[in-house]
Amino acid sequence: MKIRLLNFLSCPFCGGFFRLHSFLARNDFETCVTNIKCCERFCGLKNRLVTDLHEKIDEICPFCHRIEVVDGLLKCRCGSIFPIVDEIPRLLTQALANWRQFLTKYQREISYYVDLKRITIESYQGEKGRTKRIFSLEWQMLSPRDPVWGMSIELRKNAFIEGMDIDPVMLKNKILLDAGCGNGTLSIALSDFGLEVVGLDLSLGIEQANQYKKEHKSSKSGYVHLVQGDILNPPLQRKSFDFIYSAGVLHHTPDTEQAFRGFIPLLKSGGRMYIWLYKNIFIFTGIINILRWFTTKTPPIILYYLCYSLAPIYKLISILPEYSHNHDSDEVRTWFLETGFKNVTLRSVGPRGFGMYGDRI
Repeated sequence: MKIRLLNFLSCPFCGGFFRLHSFLARNDFETCVTNIKCCERFCGLKNRLVTDLHEKIDEICPFCHRIEVVDGLLKCRCGSIFPIVDEIPRLLTQALANWRQFLTKYQREISYYVDLKRITIESYQGEKGRTKRIFSLEWQMLSPRDPVWGMSIELRKNAFIEGMDIDPVMLKNKILLDAGCGNGTLSIALSDFGLEVVGLDLSLGIEQANQYKKEHKSSKSGYVHLVQGDILNPPLQRKSFDFIYSAGVLHHTPDTEQAFRGFIPLLKSGGRMYIWLYKNIFIFTGIINILRWFTTKTPPIILYYLCYSLAPIYKLISILPEYSHNHDSDEVRTWFLETGFKNVTLRSVGPRGFGMYGDRI
């Protein structure tokens, strides 16, 4: 985790900034970070608001961008504590309790900040548990080099430009949230446009993303940040992003509209938000809903091998998460208009779904 990420992170409980307590860090000399960006709100290197700094912010930044925090803790003023494990901040409820190897390795250091006896192990059951397990399994079974939705990474980059309806030149030095980034291949590829990207995902696919990032280091990959968190309660600061992109994700939450509305405060005024959702298809949707009665009750690993055996008809059978909603474009247009967007435009209409974007007023 680059220390600069603290400028964007937010406590999922109170919305405050985190203070960093690093246990293991390294100097990332291999990544040649160019065009150094200064943090506007919070300096993670000094653990204080930019407005409270005694030094000039631009004198600190060159050092900050070289530091990669491998393991550590993020502590909020409200008392909430979250671990950084293998370079990724884990901003999920009870995340600290569920990284037992981390707890064992840094038992002495952690005991300064929290009573280890009060930590209870969570089993990831409940409404988000199956979704997390399903997508973790799916991304772990898929190599970063494999096509996603049948598309190569170049086709996905083109789909991003087409869906966002924007000239790639306009993306340089802008900040993008890739909400539901999966294995991160698209997040990392989009940095080629000069974007600074924050990839957010609930699943353990975020670990594949980090490994892929290490294998594809460049002068721009240093500006790709990865966060494990819940898109229904995104642990990110308000008005941080110029663009928000979420393709094929929000309809896999308990409430698509609620998930959509949760991202709006994160977008800057004048920023653009794009989402891609499943659409209602009379016969197809009915068949899928019947199949889901079975698949949502099947253990994920059994479901995976069942789907693998039915690969020739993969467009009909897939690993289906617990939630999968279908929507009409008029319905989604209303969401945009009711929440203060203009230039609402239908894009990327295909046989299974559609995309839509709007510019925040």
